[in-house]
Amino acid sequence: MDITEDARATQLPPPYVPGTVYDGLGYKDLLSNPDAHIIVGVGPWLDFRQYDKVEVLIGRQRKVVATGFYVPTDTQQILLPVACKSFVEFGDGFVDLVARVTGPLGSTVFESEKVTLYVKTSLPGGTDTHPDTPYLNEGLARASITPSPIPDDLNGIRVTIPPYRNMAAGDQASVRWNHLSIPLPTVALDDVGRALTTAVPREAVTDGAGGDVEVRYQIYDRVANWSLWSPPVTVAVPPDLATAPVAPWVLGTVDELGDAIDLRSINRRDVRVRVNRDSAWVGSAITVVWAGVTSAGKSIHFETPPLTGPDSQAPVEFVIPYEHVAALAASTASVSYRIVRESGAAMKSRVRRLSIEGHAAAILPPTVVEAVNDTLDPTTLSGVAHVLVPAWVGIDAGDRCFLEWEGTRADGSATSFSAVLTGAEADSDGKIVFAVPASAVVQLAGGSVRLRYTITFNAPAWRNGEVRSEPIVHLESPWVTLKVLETAPPLSINSSLVELATPIFRLEKPVITPPDGAYVTRVASGGIPPYRYSTADGAVEVDEHSGRVVSLRNGKARVIVTDARGSTAAYEVTVSKVSHLVDLGSDQFYQHATNLAQQGGGRLPWAAEWDAMRALYAGAPDVAPAAAWCIDGAGNRLQYCVYPNTGAREVRRSYPGVRSEVEDDPERWIPIGKPMQAARAWMVILANA
Repeated sequence: MDITEDARATQLPPPYVPGTVYDGLGYKDLLSNPDAHIIVGVGPWLDFRQYDKVEVLIGRQRKVVATGFYVPTDTQQILLPVACKSFVEFGDGFVDLVARVTGPLGSTVFESEKVTLYVKTSLPGGTDTHPDTPYLNEGLARASITPSPIPDDLNGIRVTIPPYRNMAAGDQASVRWNHLSIPLPTVALDDVGRALTTAVPREAVTDGAGGDVEVRYQIYDRVANWSLWSPPVTVAVPPDLATAPVAPWVLGTVDELGDAIDLRSINRRDVRVRVNRDSAWVGSAITVVWAGVTSAGKSIHFETPPLTGPDSQAPVEFVIPYEHVAALAASTASVSYRIVRESGAAMKSRVRRLSIEGHAAAILPPTVVEAVNDTLDPTTLSGVAHVLVPAWVGIDAGDRCFLEWEGTRADGSATSFSAVLTGAEADSDGKIVFAVPASAVVQLAGGSVRLRYTITFNAPAWRNGEVRSEPIVHLESPWVTLKVLETAPPLSINSSLVELATPIFRLEKPVITPPDGAYVTRVASGGIPPYRYSTADGAVEVDEHSGRVVSLRNGKARVIVTDARGSTAAYEVTVSKVSHLVDLGSDQFYQHATNLAQQGGGRLPWAAEWDAMRALYAGAPDVAPAAAWCIDGAGNRLQYCVYPNTGAREVRRSYPGVRSEVEDDPERWIPIGKPMQAARAWMVILANA
C-alpha cells in the first residue's frame, strides 16, 4: 500500500522467505540454531532506487526486524537476514510480514501488502530424546496391526497409528509396510487426538508372505517438521503357498542363530547366503534377494546374479556385498530367493529376517574443496567453488540432492544460491559435487556463508489403488559456516601529518563553509565501502560520511576511517589558531561585559571576528538574536554592537560615569549625563583540546 502522494509506477510486492514449505517455518528452520537468521526477500521491484532503505516488519505491532539499503547490484531485489528469535517469540501460529521502502531523502515511503507465514516449532511426536538413533523417535508409540495374527488368506489387514504428541490439522502420516509406503489422508481438525487407520493392500502383504514384516510410520506436519520413524513392530505373515520353499540360511550370524548380524563381528566382510536345493529344481535358476529399509527409510534391494547349478542337491552359496549389509545398520534385512524353472514358471521362498546390529550412519556435512580451516579465499577460485556431498547410504539414480547456500555480505546484507543434482550425477564413490559460481563467493568478500544439503529419495507408495514411486523422506545435513576472506586491497588513507593553522573564529557547533587552511578532506581507498570517518579527540570536527576535517580546538587529533568489515586506517592532525565565540548568557553594560569575558579567560569580540564567524555559517549562525558588544569603539564613550544572525551594526552608550569608592561595590559606575545602555555579552577565547 503506497502511503504517500509521491507514488512510483508499480506496487511494492510482499516479502517472501526463500525455500519455505507451504509458506511456513519449522523447528529446523528456527530452533536447530537459535542464533541463526532466516533470509527474507523483498522484490523483485522495478521501482527500487539506489540507497532506498528497505525494512521488514513483523506482527501486528509492525516491529522492524531487518533493515538494508538497496544498491543496483541487488538486481531489483534485496535479501535481508532476520533473526530466528524474531519468529520464535510469536509461538506456533500465523505471523504477518510486511516490507517497507523509504526513499533516500526519507520523504517517500511505500509499504507492501502483508504476507502470512505459519510458524510451528513443535514436532509431531515430540522432540527425539535419543540423538544416538538419528532416524528413530522412541517417543512415538508402535503401530498396531489387525487382525492379529495375520489370517492365512492375507486379506483385510489394517494398521493403526495411535494419537501422538503435538498432533495437528495438516499433518501427513504414512505407514511403511515392509518396502511399501502407504500415505494416509491429511489429518483434519476433527481427527486430532484420535487414532489414524489405513488398509494394507493385499499385494503388499503377499510380498512379505512366509516371513516377518516390519511396520512403522512417520509424520510430516504442514511446515515439513519430521517426526522421524516410529519404533518398528514385527508381524509374522503366513506363506502365500503352503509349498513355498524354506527360507535361506545366512552364515556368520550372531551365535549362529540365523536372526542377527553384528557388523563389528563380520569386520567389513561380505555375507554369504546358503540355499539348500531340492531335486525338483534341477535346471532351475536361483536368485537370492537381499532387501530392507534403512533407518532413514530408504529401500535397499539387491539381487545376486542367477545361478544354475549342476544336477545335484548340494547347497549353493551366494555373496551379499558388505555395503548392502552395512546400509541396513540398526535396521532389519529380509533374505529370500526366487526359483525360475526352465519353463519360465517362478516360485518364491519363505523369508528370513535378520536384525543388523550397528549404528545408523547420519548424513555428513558438506565440504567446500577450496576452503582451508573454515575459511574460503575468493582469489583461489578458478571459476567455481566445489561443494562436496559425501555418499549417503543406498544412493541411487533417482535420489535428489538440494544445495542451500546462504551468504552474508560484509555490510550484513544477504545472498542466496541453490542447485539440485541427482544420484545419477554421483561419481564412482557415490559423491556428488556442486559447482558454485565464483560470483556467488566474490560478493561475500569480508562476510560469510553457511551451507547444507537436503536429500530426497523415493519409495514405492500405494495410492489410488496402484503402486507409484513418490518422495518419502527428506534428510537435511548439518549446516556448515565458512568465513569468506576480503578480496579488495587493504584499506588505506594518506597518513602524512596535516597542519591546520589558518585563524578561525567559530562556534562549538559544526561549521558550513570553513576557510582554506582550516579544513582538509582525505578520502580512503581499498577495503570495503562504505567508509565511516571519526575521531576520539576534541581538536577537530569530522563529517563521518565525506571525511571532511575542520579545526575545532587547538591541539592534536587522530582521524580514523573504518570500512564495512571493521578495518581501520588513520592520519594525524595538528590544529592551531582556533578561537571560539561564547555566549555569556545575559545582557550587560559594556564594562560588566568586559569584566565577565576577562573572568572567563577571554575578551569581547572585534566586529571583524563577528563577520568571520558568520561567514563560517553561511551568514546565519542561528544564535541568540540580541545585539552583542564589540571591542570596536565609536568615539565619545560609544561602542559598536553587532546582531549575530544578520550582521547589522548599531552604536550603544558605554560607561558614562566615574567609579564608585564604595568598598563593597567596586564595580559600580555612577552615571553622568545620559544613561548607559546594555547589550549581550559574548567573549572570544582560545579553544584548546
